[in-house]
Formats: sequence, C-alpha cells, structure tokens
Amino acid sequence: MYKIHKTTALLLSCSLLLPTGSFAESPSTIQDTLGDSTYTVTSNPNQVNKETAKLAVENLIKIQEDIQDLRNGHVVLKNTFFDVDELPISYHFVVEGAKTDAYFIVSATDTRNPFLQQGIGEGIEFSGHTEVATGEKLYYLGLDTVVAAKDAKELKAKYAEQKIKL
Repeated sequence: MYKIHKTTALLLSCSLLLPTGSFAESPSTIQDTLGDSTYTVTSNPNQVNKETAKLAVENLIKIQEDIQDLRNGHVVLKNTFFDVDELPISYHFVVEGAKTDAYFIVSATDTRNPFLQQGIGEGIEFSGHTEVATGEKLYYLGLDTVVAAKDAKELKAKYAEQKIKL
C-alpha cells in the first residue's frame, strides 16, 4: 500500500512540471502526420466557443482598473477568424456604447494566450481582402491582416496573388 501512494505522489509531482496543453496535437499537426490532404478535421478539443471568449473580455473589463471607461459598454462579436484547418482561430470583439472605443482579438483555442491583440481608445482597420461574400469566411493572418475566402485553397490563391502585386 505504501508503494502505491509513494508512486502516485511521484507521478503527480512530475505532472505538475509539464507545461499544460503542450502535448495536445493541433488539427494541422494531425493532418501533416497522416499526410493525407483529403483528411478533414471537424473539431478541436482545445476549441474555445464564442460565449466563453466574450466572457473573458467582459471579465477583463471588470477587473482591470485602467480600462474602467469600458465598463458601461457592451461587448459585441464582430467577426470570427479562421485558420487554414477551417476551424476558428480567434474572435474579434468590440465594445459599443462605452466612453471610449476598444477592440479585442481573443484566441479560439485554449493552447494560446487568450488575448492575442487589443486596443483601448481605438478601433482596428483590417487590411487585405476584407469584403466577405456569401459562403466566405475571414482568415486571420496576424496583426491587422485578414483575407476573405471560401476555403483554405482559395485563401492560398489570394495570398499568392497578393504576393505577386507586392
């Protein structure tokens, strides 16, 4: 009986040293490992839904003293941004009706820092192909760049086209 408790205690103490989330495979890693371009991931166990992401923004506004001008506003989801695996990568929220403007880009997975980007006292102007037609999604490329496309294949074509123009 003593050996079991000692072993369990050792395993538990070692597990505390491991970084959380670092061993969870992302959908793109799974696809690369299988090497099958027809394999499609439809869910990610590390996915954060829109409601949870919105709650994170609301809680940040409640507890962070230097953004108290946002407390009388309403957090509104403006966009869901996607990654090339066709799963949400982040959510774009704005605060409406507050004393000052603000935006938040919040991670859609729990394996990244929750707040990827934010601006207090300002909005954000996105560059790239931002007009969204029926059946298209916005793909977040980082900072202020998004591209509207129907799928990852079309996104890659638009990206290549943009590189040629530069």
